[in-house]
Amino acid sequence: MLISRSQLRRSDQTISMMGYNFEIVENFKYLGAQINATHLFKSKILSKSCKTQLYKTTLRPILSYNAETWSLTQYDINNLKTFERKILRKIFGPRLNEYNEHEIRSNQELMNLIKNEDIVRFIKSQRLRWLRHLNRMDESRAPKRIFEARPLFQRNIGRPRSRWKDDVAEDWRKMNITNWQQLTTDREGWRRIVNPARAHTGL
Repeated sequence: MLISRSQLRRSDQTISMMGYNFEIVENFKYLGAQINATHLFKSKILSKSCKTQLYKTTLRPILSYNAETWSLTQYDINNLKTFERKILRKIFGPRLNEYNEHEIRSNQELMNLIKNEDIVRFIKSQRLRWLRHLNRMDESRAPKRIFEARPLFQRNIGRPRSRWKDDVAEDWRKMNITNWQQLTTDREGWRRIVNPARAHTGL
C-alpha cells in the first residue's frame, strides 16, 4: 500500500525497491484486520509512535508543501494547529482520568506527546532552512533579488501586512540568533539552529 504526495497513473501496478517488485494495493489484511490509508490513524494494530511517524512523514509534508516560502497570519496558524490536533487526537485517543472516565486530551498534553514539534514550528524551521539557501544564492537569481529588494513606494497607512522577510526576522529574534548572515556560511552550524527550531517554545 503506497502513501505518496504524488498520484500514480492507473497503469502503475507495481513499485520497485532495492531490486524487488511489490504489487500496489489499496488495502491489505494484517493479523486478520483490513488496513487501508484512510483509517491508518485509527488502527489498533499500529503503535502510536508508528502512527505519529506516519503523520510526520506523509500527511504533514502534504499539508505544508512549499511552506518555506509562506508568510503565516494568525488565522493560518490557528487553522494549522486545529487540523493537527484533530489528527493527534485520533492517534492518541482519549485518556482515563482519576475517576476512570475518558477525557479528551488537552492541547498542552498533545504538545508534550510530540515533544513540542508541532506543524507551525516545523514550518518555521523550514523557513530558516530556506533562508540559508537564499542567502547563499548568486545575486543574479530572482529569489535573491526579491529578498534583497527595497520597494520604492510607500506602504499603506495602518498596520502593514506581514512579509516573509518580517516573519523570518521575528523567528530569529525569538531564538536569539545574531549575525545570521555569517552563520549561514556554516552548513552544520546552521543545521544546529534549524533542528532545535522544530521544538522551540518561543516560536
